[in-house]
Amino acid sequence: MSKTIKRLSLVLMLLISLIPNSIYAEEQPIKIWINGNYVNSDVSPIIENNRTLVPIRVVSENLGYNVIYYPENKSIHIAYLEIVNDVETKDDSIFNTFHMTIDNPIINVDNPKNATSSTKILDVAPKIINNRTFVPIRFLAEEMGLNIDWDSENLTVVIGSGYNK
Repeated sequence: MSKTIKRLSLVLMLLISLIPNSIYAEEQPIKIWINGNYVNSDVSPIIENNRTLVPIRVVSENLGYNVIYYPENKSIHIAYLEIVNDVETKDDSIFNTFHMTIDNPIINVDNPKNATSSTKILDVAPKIINNRTFVPIRFLAEEMGLNIDWDSENLTVVIGSGYNK
């Protein structure tokens, strides 16, 4: 082989070795951890505009909330069920109810226990993906009075306490 070919081969091998392995690896699914357990869902959460969107029914029901979807106007109603065990809350916000509409970033938050109501604007609107309703989880968890964190190393949404990497 000529010196030029050897040099080109060496440069090519160096360039290839600099390409991150993640390009070749399959994308890791995002996991959801709630108060001591990983939550199984048939649809994995997604990240959009730096916000983690989760399938709302799976998460809400694991937190003791009921989810009702009204297909005629694409609206969602989430309300507390009063049968939650071991859920740490910051205050009475656990009683918040949420009213939202698909593709609309405006969400109404009511607290029947305190007779308060407010309107908030989400960074990312609720949406339907693979016949599942996805919402930004940080907003809802905080409005429910729950601690929420993101473990970027393990791609895990952490809701509640007791999580160890």
